[in-house]
Amino acid sequence: MENLTTDELCDFIVKEVGVPLPKYDYELKTYITSLPRNISTGNGGARGIDDEDVHETFREGCLRIVNWHMKL
Repeated sequence: MENLTTDELCDFIVKEVGVPLPKYDYELKTYITSLPRNISTGNGGARGIDDEDVHETFREGCLRIVNWHMKL
């Protein structure tokens, strides 16, 4: 996975993993990832992310998602 381009990582995450891509938080100035175990539910629907997983770069955030998926 380390040799993939950002576009290839995005394609892998969207097609194979099926979880949201990292999003940039302008207040924290970091990328945030949301992994299935980190999403809480409430009153019949998803409430949101329990704890923010923050990363300095988009690539780092993508690798976090890929590494989570590879452990399944």
